[in-house]
Amino acid sequence: AATVEAGQTLMVSLLVDAGNNTCAGFDAQYDLDGVELVKMGQKSKALADMTLNTNPAEARVSIMSVGDTTGEPVAVTNGAAASQIQIKVPDNAKNGDTFTVGLVADELHVFKEGGSGDKYSTSFVPFTITVGDAPVGTTTTTVPTPPVTTTTTTKPIQPSNAEFKFTLADPDGKSAATV
Repeated sequence: AATVEAGQTLMVSLLVDAGNNTCAGFDAQYDLDGVELVKMGQKSKALADMTLNTNPAEARVSIMSVGDTTGEPVAVTNGAAASQIQIKVPDNAKNGDTFTVGLVADELHVFKEGGSGDKYSTSFVPFTITVGDAPVGTTTTTVPTPPVTTTTTTKPIQPSNAEFKFTLADPDGKSAATV
């Protein structure tokens, strides 16, 4: 995982595993847990490189992903980023501080068909940041296996039967970083 000091920035990707499902669009809101949102990516590599609608003030992202000519939902590139954000760890973060960047569960919607309102079931694995040196013997887990993290009860657990599984990860595909 990335090793940076308090006050530095990290890129976090919202990786997707949708099996064979297509996607007509999605809406999501990031739960930043005290880190600063610096920038939001403009393209969805997982959804045919289509342009994302972003609202940095509310940490929201959405997309309508249907073909221009067909109007049909697009194929999903599993393992690719549906969205990316750049975040900044607070300048005053101290060793031992942790931040858990996730999604607001009630705001995560993935649509089956344009305008139908039918939605896929979803889940996500949050991205955990620990400030300070990594303890000796610490390991991180790569996607798609969910890492062992300490989360609050407001963070959903990754159900194995979700139709769209999202993982927040750094550029190395890891869901935990020591900074």
